[in-house]
Amino acid sequence: MKYQAIVLAAGDSTRANLSYNKVLHKIGDNSIIFYSAQNFLLDKDCEKLYLVCKEVDISLLKEIFINYEKVDYVIGGKTRQESVYLGLQAAENADIVVIHDGARALITTSSIYSIDLAQIILSLVVFISSMALVFSGKGRSLAEGIHGSAILSFFVFNLF
Repeated sequence: MKYQAIVLAAGDSTRANLSYNKVLHKIGDNSIIFYSAQNFLLDKDCEKLYLVCKEVDISLLKEIFINYEKVDYVIGGKTRQESVYLGLQAAENADIVVIHDGARALITTSSIYSIDLAQIILSLVVFISSMALVFSGKGRSLAEGIHGSAILSFFVFNLF
């Protein structure tokens, strides 16, 4: 399944009480945003990764992702919804778009691969926190309460 990923990193980090964007905070050798994006970058099915960020952070992000050609940068909006919209506009030619919160560094390859099966069956899958709600394209709930370990704010949209 070929797809494009949008990683949201344009937040204000107000609750983190830092003077800089929390996704740029280092844990070990890498920043949170790198950990959030790395499994998408290593996945051969991920054709493009859009980092939706603040203009002021672009130069630092380019340093972090200097060795990754599939990364593009999109200036985010004033709200998360606007940032998602701007990311989707950048990925307008993609059949499948995965949207991930850049502050959530625990996305696993198995979580990404689980999308394959869902893609075959459904046109919209939404994983929120550790519970997933699965909807048909018409918005009817097909299953509720599916456990998705370590998935915190993970959205998958099939764009037709």
